[in-house]
Amino acid sequence: GIGGAYWQPDLPRVTPGPTALTVELLFLPSERPNPSVRSLRVAVAGGRSRQVENVLARREFLAGPRTGALVARAVDCQGATCGFLALSRTYNVQGDRCDAIGEGLPGVGPDSGLRPGQRAVFEGVANNNDFRGYLGFASWCGMRVEVHAVLRAAGGEVIGEMREGVESWSHRHLRLPRSCSGVRLEVEVLGETEAMVFPYLSTV
Repeated sequence: GIGGAYWQPDLPRVTPGPTALTVELLFLPSERPNPSVRSLRVAVAGGRSRQVENVLARREFLAGPRTGALVARAVDCQGATCGFLALSRTYNVQGDRCDAIGEGLPGVGPDSGLRPGQRAVFEGVANNNDFRGYLGFASWCGMRVEVHAVLRAAGGEVIGEMREGVESWSHRHLRLPRSCSGVRLEVEVLGETEAMVFPYLSTV
């Protein structure tokens, strides 16, 4: 990262029910199509939490790219017994050399994916000397998809715009196109009806 930062992701998770669960983690590297992916399975006891520290340092993920999206899914279960909660916590472990910062992102289910004709809106967006703003999006479909993003000032006028492609089963993480504070970010997906993208806003 910038200034010698080294970002480490931890993956805490909780199973809400009494039944033990096996969760499979699929890593989708950034900036390339991923028809096949590396994976890791972890067992979580019923009603308990488990944290996978520095998940990309696990043997299953050591080879290859180091940035991307992570999919968590339950396996070998049926119906309500497959439910679980997950979140990611990513932070800079080189705090003695640069800013000791981090952020947490909640896991979201497939119903939260953005499809063509739908729009995601982020309010109060900042990208300036105090905060670095990034738009990220992960693709969960087998085709290349375009993402269109617009920054709008309080009066509604467009002050910045992005039109970017993301490969199949892949991920991108891009700096916002201009300096701003307290603006609105609108994101939409362009493509066939099968397209599905998960957008997120990262501010550090």
